[in-house]
Amino acid sequence: MMEMPFDERLYAEMAAFFSAKMVSSALLIGMGAAWQRRFQQDFANCAFAAAAWEEALPAAWHGRFSLIVLAPGVEELSAPESLLESLQDFLVPQKGAVVVPFRNPWHWSVFRAWLAGDLRYGANPLLDGQGRLFSFPELVRLAKLAHYEDFVVRQVIEKGTAEMLAVMQACGVQNGHQEMETSWWVVRFSVLDARTACLKERYTDAERFFLARLLHRLENGIEAAETVEALRRLLSESRIDGGYLEEFARNTAGDADSMCDILRKEGLLR
Repeated sequence: MMEMPFDERLYAEMAAFFSAKMVSSALLIGMGAAWQRRFQQDFANCAFAAAAWEEALPAAWHGRFSLIVLAPGVEELSAPESLLESLQDFLVPQKGAVVVPFRNPWHWSVFRAWLAGDLRYGANPLLDGQGRLFSFPELVRLAKLAHYEDFVVRQVIEKGTAEMLAVMQACGVQNGHQEMETSWWVVRFSVLDARTACLKERYTDAERFFLARLLHRLENGIEAAETVEALRRLLSESRIDGGYLEEFARNTAGDADSMCDILRKEGLLR
């Protein structure tokens, strides 16, 4: 299994789920020393445990962890869905979640490497390793195969040139959710409690994905005025109520209280 060097941008998106879930106990799987030290430094009040890839976890850990975080590289496993499903036994019932970073095969750098004939191996870090890459629809399928009922996505954005993006669009690549400039999807898989499951049934996967993306942009100050207006339209058109919006924001934002304050300031929450 290849160990990826520490990456600040990727770490920031993974760490955001610690803040969002107010994690008290976490299991780090496959993490190199630099990654482990940073998590332990930034979340000193969290009780950490660590395990190697494909290590048998002790039965005493069942139901113990608020969050299980996998290191970059899950694509190199022969059966990632089996690992993800097995980890459910070690989560706090109905409250725990698993965070996994996935390389995006539709990032412009991957496409450029493919055009150059570098189909998998080579200097591009997104192509290193011996596994496969998952497109976003395949991540949705992976969640279902592993029997997770919900997932939230954060993105690591690496901008491409207008010329490169135009070539990709000419080849039919879609960019509705910045797929061409997303180098990593960071996904939080979770099993829903009964109340959240009931709320989830009221909205489509596409609506929840768009809502998560708008909140992520708002949290990071990206085109704030345009983002607020797009969010206002989505809430109106999809009839998303304040209760669901607040719960969704608290489960996806890096700083949930700050995010809710922004939404209240814009008149989107009471």
